[in-house]
Amino acid sequence: MNARIGLLTRAAATVTALGVTFSGALVLAAAPAQAQRYVTPYGFEGSAFGTRVVSGDAGLRSGRSAWSPLGCTKEAGVTRGNKVASVQESPQIDIGAVTSTNTTYRRAKRGVVGVRGVNRIADVTLRGSDGAALALTGLATRTHVWRRDGARRFGASTDFSSSDVSVTVAEDTPVEGPLGDLVQGAQDGIDGVLAALQENGGRIAIPGLGVVRQGSAYTIERAGIGVASGYMLRVTLTDGTEVQIGRSWSKMVRDLPAGPMGGGATAVEIDALAGIVQSGRIATQPLPCEGTHGKVRRSPLAGADPGNADALVVDGARASAYGVQRSTGAARGWTEATITRAALGDGAVVLGAVTGRANVSQSADGRVRVNAAGTTIGSLTVNGTERAIPRDARSFAIPGGTARVEVNLVERTRRSIRVTAARVTLFEGTAGEISVRLGTAKALIRRK
Repeated sequence: MNARIGLLTRAAATVTALGVTFSGALVLAAAPAQAQRYVTPYGFEGSAFGTRVVSGDAGLRSGRSAWSPLGCTKEAGVTRGNKVASVQESPQIDIGAVTSTNTTYRRAKRGVVGVRGVNRIADVTLRGSDGAALALTGLATRTHVWRRDGARRFGASTDFSSSDVSVTVAEDTPVEGPLGDLVQGAQDGIDGVLAALQENGGRIAIPGLGVVRQGSAYTIERAGIGVASGYMLRVTLTDGTEVQIGRSWSKMVRDLPAGPMGGGATAVEIDALAGIVQSGRIATQPLPCEGTHGKVRRSPLAGADPGNADALVVDGARASAYGVQRSTGAARGWTEATITRAALGDGAVVLGAVTGRANVSQSADGRVRVNAAGTTIGSLTVNGTERAIPRDARSFAIPGGTARVEVNLVERTRRSIRVTAARVTLFEGTAGEISVRLGTAKALIRRK
C-alpha cells in the first residue's frame, strides 16, 4: 500500500468531526398550489433557510436547513417552499422543524406586485458547558419587496419575531453588565434580545456557551432595485463553530431587456470527505438576475484544509461572475471557478490550475448560445508523478484503483449550461470516501 494512501486510511478512521455533523432528516414540503401566473416587467429573486453551521476550523458550511431558493423570474404567482422535520447538527446544537417559502404575487385591483420570503423555526437550542444554554422558540424571519403602479421606487421591509427566548447561565456566573442586558432582554423575546445586542456593540458573551451576535437587517428602496434582507442571529460557540439562525432575502429589479439571468460559480464542492464533512463549499459567487452591469464580481481568494487532516488541501480558490444586458435584448454572461492547487488524500492526487467556466449569450433576436470554453485542468499528479489527462476520456481510474477522476462534466439545455472541471473520488464506497467537485460554474438566461 502506498504510504500516503495508508496514512489517509488510518486518518479516516480516527479523525473526528469538526464539532458539527452536517446531517438532518429532510422532508420536502408538498408542492404548494400555484396561483395564476402573470409575466411582469420586473425580475424577482429570493432565498430563505433556517440555519447554517460554519466550522471554526475549516470555514466549511453545512447545508442550509430547509433552503428555499427562488431563481430569478419575471412571473408573479410562483411559490417555492421547503421543510425539514428536524436537524441534529451536534450534541451542542438541536434544531426543530424548519419551514421556508418564497412567493411572487400580483394584486391587480391594488395595482401592486411583489415577492415575499418567510423562514420559520420551531425551536433552536444551543448548549455549552456547566449548563449554559440559549433556547429560542417560534422564530420567524420575513422579508417583503413590492412595487405599486405609478410608484417611483420599490418598497421593502424586514422583520423578526419569536414566541419565547431563554438564556441560561452557568452556575455562579454574575448576571450583570451586557450579560444582564441579554438575560433581561430575552424576557421580551427576540426583539428584546436584538435591542440588548444593539446597545452593547452588537455582541454579548455567554460564559461557557460563546458569543451571541446580531445578524443583519437592511432594505434598499430605489427606482431600479428593491431588496429586503434579514439574518436573525449568529452565535459563535466556544470551539469556534458559528451557528447562523433565521435567514430570508427578497429582491426585485426592473429593466431586464434580455430576460432574467442566473447561475453562479463554486471553486470547491465537497460531497464527502473521509468522515470529516458531508457537504461544504469553498469560494462561491452568484450571477445576479440583472447581471453585473458589465463588471466582474469576484469572491475573496480562499484556501482550506478541513479538519487539518490533509484529506483535502486547497490553495488559491476563487469564483467570478460577469453579466451585461443591452437595450436591444442582447446579453452576455459567464461564471468561472478557479483553483491554483487541490491536493487530495494526503497529496496522493494533486490537480493544478483548475478552471471551470460556463458561458451564455443571447442575440438581439433571442437566439441563445452556451459553451464551456475556458474550462481547463493544467496538471494531474498521482503519488508524486505527473500524469497526462486522457484527451478522449471523460472518466478514468488512477492506476492501483485508489481513485477515479472525471473531467469536463457538462450539462446543458437550450438556455443554460453547468460545468464541472473535475470530480475526484477516492476510496469509493468505503467509510473513508472522498468526493470533491473542482471548478463548478453555471450560467443561464431565462425567457421569463
